[in-house]
Amino acid sequence: MHLEHLKLLACPACHERLTCVHRDADSAGGTVIEGSLTCTNCRLEYPVVAGVPRFVPRENYASGFGLEW
Repeated sequence: MHLEHLKLLACPACHERLTCVHRDADSAGGTVIEGSLTCTNCRLEYPVVAGVPRFVPRENYASGFGLEW
C-alpha cells in the first residue's frame, strides 16, 4: 500500500480518517508491506497484508471467492 493513498481511505465503520502503523515498509518507495490501519475516531484496526489493506475478516475472502466460482 502506498502511504500517499492513505488520504483516500476512510474507516468503513464511521468514515473517519485512518492512520498507519507499519511493521514492514519500503522507505525508499513509500509503501507499506505489513502493518495496520487504525481509525482515529472509533479505534478499529484493519490489517495490511502483503501490501493490501484488508477491510473485511479473512474468512470472508475465501467464502466470497467460492461464491464467485
